[in-house]
Amino acid sequence: MRALVTGATGFIGSHIADTLYRRGFDVRCTYRSSSNLRWLKDKPYELIETTLFDFESLSEAVKNVDYIFHSGGQIAARNYDEYLKANRDGSLNLFKAAIANAPALKRFVYISSQTVAGPSQSLSQPYKESDLCHPITVYAKSKREAEIELLKLQKELPLTIIRPSAVIGPRDTAILPLFNLGSKGILVLIGMGKKFLNLIHVKDLAESTVDAALSSNTTGNIYFIASEQPYSWNEIMDCIKKISKRKFSLKVKLPHFFVLSAAGAFQLYCKIINKVHPFNLDKGRDFIQKYWTCSVVQAKKDFGFCQKMSLEESLADTVNWYKENKWI
Repeated sequence: MRALVTGATGFIGSHIADTLYRRGFDVRCTYRSSSNLRWLKDKPYELIETTLFDFESLSEAVKNVDYIFHSGGQIAARNYDEYLKANRDGSLNLFKAAIANAPALKRFVYISSQTVAGPSQSLSQPYKESDLCHPITVYAKSKREAEIELLKLQKELPLTIIRPSAVIGPRDTAILPLFNLGSKGILVLIGMGKKFLNLIHVKDLAESTVDAALSSNTTGNIYFIASEQPYSWNEIMDCIKKISKRKFSLKVKLPHFFVLSAAGAFQLYCKIINKVHPFNLDKGRDFIQKYWTCSVVQAKKDFGFCQKMSLEESLADTVNWYKENKWI
């Protein structure tokens, strides 16, 4: 079997590609001319240079593949229109290229985000896939728009949508600053009250994504992939402290107004220098939410999802990889 992975030069996509190869797939990956190929170098993958707006090269990329895993997208943009163009319109272009050139496709898997649902209301009410979505950021809104448009076309090709929770593991740059501070004994908490979130190791996510693609029960469905239970930020910080083996550590609580002010100021700075960065005012709003929790009951029921790595194992694996690669 042959699988195409978009976004394979990134954190999640590269792990999906590696998982597919370990499980016997021939792996084809797309990349852009500006992509860093460090996670694909010296691996037996077929590489095709394309963009989500070059229909000719997209058509070549999807030919003769049995599965498509679309994890490519935009996590930082100047405005909502840029997010929509990349995340909604680009995804539609890929799907339409598959309709035209891979009519026998067994599954198109779209990697969305837990954030399309929005924060949950309480610890006892984690989001379920059937709940109405209330995205609070322009990024999340663009991912939700992509879901909606792809679902309209699901009669053309079998579709499965995956919504990962917060993801950690080797190669992740997004959460690196938090671990960097933790390695120095500085443990960061946001706000004065407790906050809870689901967290998944990237290898668990990649394995589960492939499992979902191979299951006959998942066509046309949406699934949260996350830890089976939520964690508090205090639990996460205590685990980082334990793994770091520091005799002394300092917990720093950042008030919400400080987080939002810092995020807004950094967004303004990026606008002035004409750069984009994932840390912006929207990301600040993400950080201050009390509950980023979701249910994995449907994934367990439909394709046997099972979280294999505990919180401590996930954090330890991430920290050890950072140290081995001299990132911290």
